[in-house]
Amino acid sequence: SQNKEEWLDPDQSKYAEYKKYEHDARVTFRVNRETWRLSAGMAFRPQNTKMTYRKGDVDTIAKQNVFNFSPEVDFRYQPQKQTQLRFSYRGRSSDPSMENLLPITDNSNPLNIRTGNPDLKPSFTHNLELRYNTSNMDAQRFIFSHVRGSFTKNAISNIRQYDETTGGWKTMPANINGNWNISGNFTVNTALDTLSTFNVNTSTDIRYANNVGYVSLNRNSDSQKNYTRDLSISERLGGSYRNEWIEFEVAGSVRYNHAENELQPNANLDTWMYTYGFNTRIDMPWGTQLATDLNMNSRRGFSDESVNTNELIWNVQVSQHFLKKTLSVSLQFHDLLRELSNFSRNISAMGRTDTWNNSINSYAMLTVNYRLNIFGGRQ
Repeated sequence: SQNKEEWLDPDQSKYAEYKKYEHDARVTFRVNRETWRLSAGMAFRPQNTKMTYRKGDVDTIAKQNVFNFSPEVDFRYQPQKQTQLRFSYRGRSSDPSMENLLPITDNSNPLNIRTGNPDLKPSFTHNLELRYNTSNMDAQRFIFSHVRGSFTKNAISNIRQYDETTGGWKTMPANINGNWNISGNFTVNTALDTLSTFNVNTSTDIRYANNVGYVSLNRNSDSQKNYTRDLSISERLGGSYRNEWIEFEVAGSVRYNHAENELQPNANLDTWMYTYGFNTRIDMPWGTQLATDLNMNSRRGFSDESVNTNELIWNVQVSQHFLKKTLSVSLQFHDLLRELSNFSRNISAMGRTDTWNNSINSYAMLTVNYRLNIFGGRQ
């Protein structure tokens, strides 16, 4: 801009240029047998980063040489074609940003002054997963389960300190340990008769997370190490009937969530979420398909009574096939009763965040699909 000098503040403006060179080398060992397979290896990622930084009186060049490595293990045991047990492990390292490593104070916002920390260490995350699945095609029975877990060493959090002189905060990044989580799922889908006309399915989910971070309770106290624990248990049960022209399912689910904050016990909460209803699909002989679902969503236990609501959600879809099913036209109606709300929750070491979003949930959509076969052949 020709008039840059009129609005540019050289003391608060900064310039940073990164040049990063990264290499990736992998070593993998594989063994294949009739009933099991093993793959184990290591990825080596040497990095060289150079940053040119200018802000006010600071004009410096920072360099960083990092040698990251990522171990990986994948073991599969398959005694039968429809049964498999799989274990995998993956480690990942993450480096702090170069700007966070510089011992430079950013006071462009006097009420939130940030300072770098040259003692920051790279964080390393361990990810483990154990999966098991089996199926019986004759009985139309499918079983799936998994357990996952992760643990992060030297995670990065922010230490905040209140400044009585300015009435603002001073923030500096720091390493912290204690962040980990574990989750599991067990799902079963089975037929009750030989023709698979009646089916039952169930799914159970459990998750526990331990979040650690630095929290300032008030202006007169420095940051303290805080633990937030989040337990979630959910169960879904459904039963269905289907034949050549109709499919009908009745299902219900419940989810319990317990949030516990060590330094802020007033943020502890036990909540319940229920969903129950049905969905159906009818196929007409002349190519018309009708589908609808009606479900009640209920929330209980939230501190804000406006969230403890019952929402009846009704969706409808009408489809028609033409030209031997190569052309299809579908008209969908979403949330006909206009009761759906967008609500989400996030649990971290800093506390609990409940979010509402204003959006258009009730609408109609027309879709036209035409399938092209440009490669020839019936398939």
